[in-house]
Amino acid sequence: MNQAEIVQHVREGQVDTLLAELFTGVPAAFASAADYDAVRTRLNAALNTDPANIVLVGSGRFGYSLAPGKFGRPFHPRSDLDFVMVDADLFDRAWLELVRYDFRSLTFGADIVTSLKEHRSNNVFWGYLEPYRLKSALSFYSKVWFPAFAKLGLIRGTAGRTVKARVYRTWDHARAYHRYSFRAVVAGLPPEAQ
Repeated sequence: MNQAEIVQHVREGQVDTLLAELFTGVPAAFASAADYDAVRTRLNAALNTDPANIVLVGSGRFGYSLAPGKFGRPFHPRSDLDFVMVDADLFDRAWLELVRYDFRSLTFGADIVTSLKEHRSNNVFWGYLEPYRLKSALSFYSKVWFPAFAKLGLIRGTAGRTVKARVYRTWDHARAYHRYSFRAVVAGLPPEAQ
């Protein structure tokens, strides 16, 4: 799907069509379905989640950035791979650990404390967590998540790239966030591009 089609779908209120394209099929970043499935299978084995609930989004999906402010920037050899992972158990474990923190007594660096506060006030509202921003703040992620993602450097299609994922509690949360994001992209375009 090209950029003009995305803008047209949003303007015509067909965001669900975009979501179907975003969450299905083989992304542009992978040479084959087998390469894409290898990454999802590896993550499934390490994190015990359903491979069908792991999908690539971002610039690796369509071949250009979908982010507000970067919309249309081409996917390139140094681009990150941004995954969506939907798993209520992975989300809830981290969420409950976040709830227990007393920020006044934390010994984490300022960047982690800022990320923890953002998760509590914004990200959890949308039903997602960003383990790569929480770093070592959550025990499960530091022991299981990061080693699993580090091993992706051995797989064709992810080698040499930074691979990140957001954990969404449900598919409804993932769809709601990305529905909002598609609308924000189009709203932020200059009038001549809309």
